[in-house]
Amino acid sequence: MIDFETLMQYKPKIPFRIVEKDLSQWEEMRRKTYFTEEDMRIDHSNDRLKKGEIEIPVYKDNTIRPLNFKGKLLSYDVENYGCGFYKITQKRGIVKPNPNDHRYPKEEVKRDGIHTFYIGYSREEETYKFFESEKTFLELYKPIEELKLSEEVQELINDFIDFAQWFWSPRFKVEYYFGSVIADQTYADYLRLIGYLEENMEMLRSYHLLLNIFGDIDDKTYEYILNSLETLESYMQKAKTHILSLFPNPNIKVNHLNDPERGKPLSQFLQYIELKIAQRGYFVDLDEKKCYPNMWEVFYGQQFSKDFESDISKQERLSELLQKAIDNHQTYFPYK
Repeated sequence: MIDFETLMQYKPKIPFRIVEKDLSQWEEMRRKTYFTEEDMRIDHSNDRLKKGEIEIPVYKDNTIRPLNFKGKLLSYDVENYGCGFYKITQKRGIVKPNPNDHRYPKEEVKRDGIHTFYIGYSREEETYKFFESEKTFLELYKPIEELKLSEEVQELINDFIDFAQWFWSPRFKVEYYFGSVIADQTYADYLRLIGYLEENMEMLRSYHLLLNIFGDIDDKTYEYILNSLETLESYMQKAKTHILSLFPNPNIKVNHLNDPERGKPLSQFLQYIELKIAQRGYFVDLDEKKCYPNMWEVFYGQQFSKDFESDISKQERLSELLQKAIDNHQTYFPYK
């Protein structure tokens, strides 16, 4: 299995971002029926690329014009290939009301309104490069493609899926008396659970770094998940130290009445797992007013579900939950 340090070598030292130049901020642009090539020019100067950015013109005013001119469309799509490699498609055309849902525009791209280009990160030069040739771009990308298809990466993916299907299963909760204390539970049960998590902690870090460098999760989500794993480790160690110092024979049944701390380190450990690791949820950045998925939400969100939920309805639900979190100054909420 590929390790964390090896994967870190593929993470660009400079994060990439797109700076949007909103043409609708200028009156002369709003009054134009069509944009010129000069208006739509992308700034990919070497100075910008060294800073990890490019500037793309966009138009964010969907005002509908008469005589079938509709609204002006100038936007772009980004496909993240991973490890600092991107395919970017600039689009121009018109927008009009979506007949199925007037809250959202429907785009119509002109036949000649597509401009595709590529950005790739050079680890040797520690800068991004601009390509209009797909062939040249793919030549630079080849080592990343080989990494993605390697046996080591596939083993890491399979190890996480094994963990996910076991850890988030009813069988796991029964075997470890997950989230409750019953008469037959022993302190050794806690130690076995802690040992199981300790064995998988490096894998969990490496897996989510893999998702991050290949664009499945953004930098902020990755940061929150790493922080949650660090917090989990701290609760694990406190619970482990508590048991080993007070109960040299861990095979005895759990009895908080014989515990000077009334089992607080153990209950904190289980509560953290139950709330932030073993159910879907979101971390909230109150300054940014954005929410970021926890580890289970990242995995669950990729799976098929018997419950219907469109992207639009999910975003509306998240907006409601986010507003509640902001109003209550809440930095985490379960997705219920």
